[in-house]
Amino acid sequence: MGFVILSRDITEEKVDVIVNSLGIVTSHYGAICRSIIGASKGDELKKLIDEKNGKVAIGDMFFTDSFGLPCKKILHLVTPFEKYDKEYTAFETALRDLLNLCRNCGYKSISIPILGTGANGYNPIEAQNILISMCAGFVDTYKDMNIRVVKKPLHLHELSEDLDDRDFEIKCHRDITAFETAMNHYYKNRKIKPAREERDYDITFFESAKPILPIGWVKEKAISNRVNIVIKPEEIKGKDIDEYITKYIEKRYVDMWKQQDFARKQINKYVGDGNSVQGSKYYYGLVCGGAKIPNRTKMFKIALALEMSENEARDFLSFFGIWPAATRPAEICIMSCIREGIYNMNSIDEMLREKKIATLFE
Repeated sequence: MGFVILSRDITEEKVDVIVNSLGIVTSHYGAICRSIIGASKGDELKKLIDEKNGKVAIGDMFFTDSFGLPCKKILHLVTPFEKYDKEYTAFETALRDLLNLCRNCGYKSISIPILGTGANGYNPIEAQNILISMCAGFVDTYKDMNIRVVKKPLHLHELSEDLDDRDFEIKCHRDITAFETAMNHYYKNRKIKPAREERDYDITFFESAKPILPIGWVKEKAISNRVNIVIKPEEIKGKDIDEYITKYIEKRYVDMWKQQDFARKQINKYVGDGNSVQGSKYYYGLVCGGAKIPNRTKMFKIALALEMSENEARDFLSFFGIWPAATRPAEICIMSCIREGIYNMNSIDEMLREKKIATLFE
C-alpha cells in the first residue's frame, strides 16, 4: 500500500472509495460532480444527490453505492468555500474527517480529486499542497492504507472553441505549475528522492495515465541534501529570537523572497499569531510573562515550521537555553520526527497520540 499521484479520470479508479465534491446547493454540480454523475449508470445517483439539495451543511459527508463505476463506494463531501475559510482550517478539517471516516468504515483504498479549486475558490497551489501533505502523512501513520490523489487529464477537445491559443497556453502553464509545486512540496517535506521518469511538462503531461509519483519512492540516506545553516554565536550575540529567525531565513533562502515569505507564513501557521503575550518584546509572543527562557513548545514548533535539520534545531534551541529533555517525551518525539524529516502537523500529532502524549497542533 502507499501514496501516489495520478493524472487520470477519477471515474476510472478501481478502489474502495472515490471522493465527490458537492456544494450546499447540491443541484449546482461542479466539474468533479458532473464527471461522476455522467459516468454513472442510469439517473439514480443524480436523483439521490438532488434529494440532498438544501439539506446539507459544509463539511457534511455521506456514502452512496458506485452506480456502475468500478469503485465500491462514492463518498460525497460538501466542500468548504475559501471566502469563509481564509486560513484553510475548515478545508483541512474536512480532509482529515474524510480520511478518518473511510478508515473507520474499513475502506483501505481511496481516490481523491484535487478538491476546492473550482467554484469553491481555494488557491490551486495551497489546496494541492495541503491535500498531498495530509494524504501522505495519513499513509505514513496507517501503513495499510492506499491513497491516490487524482488529477483529471487535460484534453484539447474539452476546451471551448472560443478559447484562443494564448489563453490555452496560460491555463496549461498555471495548471502545470501548481501541480509541479505541490509535488515539489511533497518531496521536500518527506526528504524523498524522486524516482519518476523525466519528461517535458507540456500538454502531454496531463494526458498520461501513468503515475506522476510512484508508490515505490526511494528515501535519501541523509536527512536532506541541502547544507546545514550555521549561525555563529557572535552573529546573534545580544539579539532576540525574531532576529535569529530572520537571519536563519535569509541565509537559507538567499534572494528568494517568495520562499522567505512562505517560511514566515509557516511559522504563523504552526505557532499561531493570535496568542501573543501582551507586552512581549518578541513578535511571535515567545516569552511567557517575565520568564527569561522562551516558551518551549512554540520554539519546537518554529523548528518544525522552518523544517530545520536536527543540527539546526539543536543550535537554534540551545541559543535560547532549551535542550530536548529526556523527561519531556514530546520533545524526544519531535526531535525524532526532525531526524526522520517529518514536518507534517497531522503526522506528528498522530505519532504523539499513539504514544499517549498531548498533541501539539489540534
